[in-house]
Amino acid sequence: MKILKSPILTFWFLLTLVEILGLFSFFFWGKLDCFFFLNGSKGSIFDILFFLLTSLGEWPFILFALFLAFKKNPDFFIHIALAFILNGILSFILKHWVFGPIPRPPMLLEQNPELFVNTMLKVSYWNSFPSGHTFTAFAGFSMLAFIFHSTKKSVLFFSLALLAGYSRIYNGMHFLEDVLFGAFLGTSLSYIIYKFVPPISLIKQ
Repeated sequence: MKILKSPILTFWFLLTLVEILGLFSFFFWGKLDCFFFLNGSKGSIFDILFFLLTSLGEWPFILFALFLAFKKNPDFFIHIALAFILNGILSFILKHWVFGPIPRPPMLLEQNPELFVNTMLKVSYWNSFPSGHTFTAFAGFSMLAFIFHSTKKSVLFFSLALLAGYSRIYNGMHFLEDVLFGAFLGTSLSYIIYKFVPPISLIKQ
């Protein structure tokens, strides 16, 4: 299958499948049913696991991704750095200026006994759309997939990004649509940078 021979197309193919499945579920079952199906404690081990997976959308992952990119190909270090910088700027603009104070699950479903919120995380109540953690995770992992240019690594990087996105719903911090849009934004941003910004040599030959 030609798609699976291209690391870039592989990442996009997997993302497209998830987006289609997610959007179908959202429109067929609705916002809240989708959320409660994906949210909820599955036991203390999973609570800890998804608490840790959320960090894939935070600064420790950003630093590690910058290191990996530089080690693999220094000519593309600027690309992943730019992806993270623009990710932060766009995330802030979208959350605070474009979409505004959209309530997160802990605010909207505060009185619902079915809601699970992972108390190991700092709880936020507003600016739900889009998911900034998912935006960051997909921006970073998609860029790594493009830089490493390996189909197997593309599958690995996509899986990690997807787990980071799912952790936001599992932990009770976001709804499905927040994560789907964040994943699309992150991948699109990195693809545009990778495609249109030429390699920049940081090491003198």
